[in-house]
Amino acid sequence: MLVVSLTADQEGEEAVRPRNRANIDLSVADFGLLRADNWLNDQTMNSFLQLINDTDDEMRALNDGGVDVAGSVGCSWRRTRCLNTCFFNRMYSPRMGSDFLSVRSWVRRVGLDSAAVDTIVVPINLRRVHWVLVVIDVANRNFKYCDSFLDGEKSNAVTHLREWLKYEARHQLGQEAAASMAIDGRPVEENEDLPGQSDGCSCGVFTLAAAECFAAGVPLSYAQDDTETLRQRIAIDLFVDDLVCSLLTCMLLFYHVH
Repeated sequence: MLVVSLTADQEGEEAVRPRNRANIDLSVADFGLLRADNWLNDQTMNSFLQLINDTDDEMRALNDGGVDVAGSVGCSWRRTRCLNTCFFNRMYSPRMGSDFLSVRSWVRRVGLDSAAVDTIVVPINLRRVHWVLVVIDVANRNFKYCDSFLDGEKSNAVTHLREWLKYEARHQLGQEAAASMAIDGRPVEENEDLPGQSDGCSCGVFTLAAAECFAAGVPLSYAQDDTETLRQRIAIDLFVDDLVCSLLTCMLLFYHVH
């Protein structure tokens, strides 16, 4: 088992994957969280989300070069930008309110272009104990709230992200173009077709799986029984610093559905 072999007989702070694409040193302790019954931390979450962003860059380059991306990799990849796990709590806090200006540099850093994106993925750590996902489906003009406990949206995260999206669209596209996006009227889908977790430790794994499925344009075809496999897949991708294992799975899902 990869995680066991990576973490055996080593000190917890020793770097297993130094300076990955997210500019993070992933340690033995970080990889140890991919064993069963552990919550994922910001380092593992952000490292994987950066792999989605880098894969998106590669898919766009293929498309610009005239390559049929869907046909070549076996999935209908959507132009996607994943934001950092700290983004939401920096953008909004109950005590300080909204601060859209403070996260503009974060938006630029991930290359989020409001005129050239289909999906914006926002991971949120609720009360520092539970990962959820908000997907801003720019192409289909809606918001998706994804909580693997299948609870409703009680945090008002979508409300604050709706205001942020309007702010960002005005700054990137101008007032008239932002108004034409009709962001206020976009509906919210809560946990639609979302697999649910039945344990208390797999929310991070479910969040990353959902983020990748939305980016790849494939069904959310995983379940609680798949969590061990998902943890191993994430470990492989983080170790090789590429979505090799995950993209293979997406290809199989795409061809199975189509």
